[in-house]
Amino acid sequence: MISHRHSLYTPRVEPRITYHARMPTGGFQPQEEQARLMRLLGLGLTFSGELVAGLLIGWGLDELLGTDRIFLVIGTILGLIVGTIGFFRAAGKANREAMRQINERKKQP
Repeated sequence: MISHRHSLYTPRVEPRITYHARMPTGGFQPQEEQARLMRLLGLGLTFSGELVAGLLIGWGLDELLGTDRIFLVIGTILGLIVGTIGFFRAAGKANREAMRQINERKKQP
């Protein structure tokens, strides 16, 4: 009779090693860092949404008026311009807020 203790079917129990890596946060707390990353994601989504909206409006006008892609190009360009302006405004606002938080932390003892 073969003992199951020494058979090939005995599951091996290996020690679990847990690594806790630290994220470089640049002085931000992890929750603040996550909020900052979500704002950046929102900036990208807003930019791409405005670009796609301009493209779709232009395409719709071309279909409605029977023109040959002229409004598609104009809508795409306008969407790009509006998206870029909105992106820089929001990025500037986020940058001012981050600088304000950094300056407040420097003032605290």
